[in-house]
Amino acid sequence: SLVEKPFDDPHWLFEIKWDGYRAIAFLENGEVRLMSRNHNELTGRFSELRALSQSINAKSAVLDGEVVVLDDQGRPSFSLMQQRTGFRSHGRQTTPRGDFPIQYYVFDLIYLNGYDLRRVTLGERKGVLREIVTDSDIVRYSDHFVGTGTALFNVAKQKGLEGIIAKKANSCYEERRSREWQKIKITQTVDCVIGGYTDPEGSR
Repeated sequence: SLVEKPFDDPHWLFEIKWDGYRAIAFLENGEVRLMSRNHNELTGRFSELRALSQSINAKSAVLDGEVVVLDDQGRPSFSLMQQRTGFRSHGRQTTPRGDFPIQYYVFDLIYLNGYDLRRVTLGERKGVLREIVTDSDIVRYSDHFVGTGTALFNVAKQKGLEGIIAKKANSCYEERRSREWQKIKITQTVDCVIGGYTDPEGSR
């Protein structure tokens, strides 16, 4: 759910909001399949992630994360992601740019080696996730900060990022919008004066 202002609360975890494509990764005996939240197949679009299982210490797992393209300052760029995939707004499509490397930031663990973790608390799920993910060129564990949403929001704003996500530490995994996961977007503003003139005519 979208909220307007950051906050501090020891019962909440705060993460960077990654600006890319949300993707659920299904791992089974070394095979990887990627799906969007709308159940669209993404595996072929991000072929590098077929090697994802090499960075995940699990026989079978279901992960939730965001596929991003980073700019030259290490910030996620949705514009570069659109160039990578060839997808534009309003259904337009251009030639995909395969020379933009992607990374998969994993922020949640839904299933692991036969165990459904959706009713396990977020704090526990992320603890297990940290243990099974080995950061590499294509996958990163998406870290979090406990209680300090305002400070993370201010850092994200200084870095020019899109915003942060607040998640209740004891929340379960829900496949719908929830007040226990909150999106806090950053709006960059500037104070200015808009001025204009017309060319003089005659004596003016």
